[in-house]
Amino acid sequence: MVAAEPTHEKAWLWLSGAVETAEERRHCLEQALALNPANETARRSLAKLPPKPVAKGDEPNTAVGWTARPSIVPYAAQSSFDDVWARAEQLDLCPYCAAELDPEHKKCPHCGRNLTLRFYRYEKPSTNLHLYWVFVLGLGQLALLQLIFDVLMGEPLITLIQHGLLIPFSFIFTLFIIRRHFWAYIGSITMLLIAGTMLVAAPLIDQVVTEFLAGTTRNTPLFGLAEGTVSFINRAVRTLQLVDIALGLFYGIFLVAPDFARDELRMAAAVATAPTAHDAFMAGERYAKKGMWASAVLNWRRATGLEPTRLLYILHLARAYSELNFFERSLDVLQSASYIATTPEAQAKIQEELLRVETKQGKAPQSLVPSP
Repeated sequence: MVAAEPTHEKAWLWLSGAVETAEERRHCLEQALALNPANETARRSLAKLPPKPVAKGDEPNTAVGWTARPSIVPYAAQSSFDDVWARAEQLDLCPYCAAELDPEHKKCPHCGRNLTLRFYRYEKPSTNLHLYWVFVLGLGQLALLQLIFDVLMGEPLITLIQHGLLIPFSFIFTLFIIRRHFWAYIGSITMLLIAGTMLVAAPLIDQVVTEFLAGTTRNTPLFGLAEGTVSFINRAVRTLQLVDIALGLFYGIFLVAPDFARDELRMAAAVATAPTAHDAFMAGERYAKKGMWASAVLNWRRATGLEPTRLLYILHLARAYSELNFFERSLDVLQSASYIATTPEAQAKIQEELLRVETKQGKAPQSLVPSP
């Protein structure tokens, strides 16, 4: 392809990877740069090669048409940073501040952020849980019916209190069981056990007739009819309560406990599953909005690796480094961006970001526009 079209820039790049010696590779890369001085891939690859030997008295041999640009800040391919980012793949880093973490750390030793994430083992509540809160709520409704019956029949105050307390507790527990609060689950089990014990221990028939019906009316046909009706209603309500409690305890003890189980995860800076550069960039955006700048750096580094000429990704990466006070890294990225920018608007964006970084660092602003 090079022989047929010697001005094909990508052909020279491809050929540089196919040749065997460093000198041949250097020649191919210099030809690519001669065709396109802004070719960052060729420039980075050329920088990785060993220095070209120059005879004493000879002038450095520069590819035709390519004028070397002064390096204000060494850019990525020429730089060697001995920091956490050089070993990020082997380290556990705080997703917020990029501090190194030990396995036992549940809080970041540097920024103090909580790194423990608790979540339900099952994302959605099961059908059994829905049935369980129906039984808990049903006990309160039956207790309300029982309370109305007790008031009408003049039951003792202690009985009214016992039945009356079930009503608010059942409604409160139901509300928080739906939201899967563990304390409500334990409280509802306790309530069901107490209510069941009270029903079994209490007589089913005695004291169903209030004191105001006692006396001479006890032997009248009307009293007998009323007594039978009251006894039937009382038995029915108590039976329904016992069935409700039994089913509730069965579901609560044996079936719904896994719905309240939680797992714990220690967070660390990580790269999200992102098949494309855009996906990695958007993942970094989400992390940045949460203040997780270290995770944002890792994802934006992946985005720039997949699309190294995308200025938007590079500027975001530079900003993330500066947010974590890695200013040299940030300036290094901006230096690389200055070779990619081909329009005045792009250069203006780079200068704007440079000014922001330099201001935050406390240095005098400088220009990254390459010299002609």
